[in-house]
This record gives sequence, structure tokens and C-alpha cells, in this order.
Amino acid sequence: MEAVGPGVSGVGYYTVKVLIPEEWKAENGAILKIGSVNKHTVAVYVNDIKAKTVDFDALEVDISDLLRAGENIIKVEVTSSLNNRLLARGYYEKGRSYSMELAENANNANVGIEEGESNAGLDMSDLFNIHAEVQDYGMVKEARLITYTAVEIEIE
Repeated sequence: MEAVGPGVSGVGYYTVKVLIPEEWKAENGAILKIGSVNKHTVAVYVNDIKAKTVDFDALEVDISDLLRAGENIIKVEVTSSLNNRLLARGYYEKGRSYSMELAENANNANVGIEEGESNAGLDMSDLFNIHAEVQDYGMVKEARLITYTAVEIEIE
């Protein structure tokens, strides 16, 4: 699949149909393990029902309680920051000059200036020197459905 370009920000959806065998029982379960979402937020839906919170460190969620025998639709929702879109539209550069203009007259922008002193003539450009880089986005790498069977063990 061809990349859509660096100016992408927003919400992406990844959907797959999964066929669960008729023999599926209450003790059967499944964990959805996601390869990467590029450190953005993620939510999982099974048959249009939101799953439990995804463990962000492990990028996995147990979806056992939402699966049923037969066809199931698993949808992963990945929300990226607006950084790439803002960068593509020149927001950071425009915002920097606009913020500097506003700060010249703002009382709360007098960082490091004693009360009663003026910020006129001071170079405040470093305060607004924001550098942004294009961030990777979307769900990448392999996503796997790991099935298991829960067994009760007696401990003596």
C-alpha cells in the first residue's frame, strides 16, 4: 500500500473479519496483540462494542467476552496527534510570529522581567522557537489474535 504522505493526522480505522469456530466455549479466549500504533491512542471494537482499555505498554487487549461463534468484526481505531497537519499547513511558523506579536503587549508574557519593567526591546524570540517534525502515524507492523483455553488448576 502506498503511503498517503507526511501531512496526515486524525483518526484511522483498521478492520478485519474473523471466523470463530462453532466449538468456541466459555473457557476459550483471545487476546488482540497490536504491533505498533506509533505511540498514539488506540481503541478496539468487536462487533461494534468497545473492548476493555488497551494495555498501552503491551499494546494488547483481551477480547474474549466480545467474541462469538461465527463471523466477528474487529475494528482498531488509532488517533494520531494533529502535529503533521499543523506542520503541513505552516501553523508552527505562522503561530510563532503571531504569538510573538501578542506577547509584546501581554502582561503574562513578561517572563523573567521584574514588575514595572517593560519588555520593549527584549529579544523574546527564543520563547516561541517551536520546532516540530513529521511523526509516524497509524497502525503498523503485525496484529495477531492469540487464542487460549483457560484451565482450572488445583493447588495442593
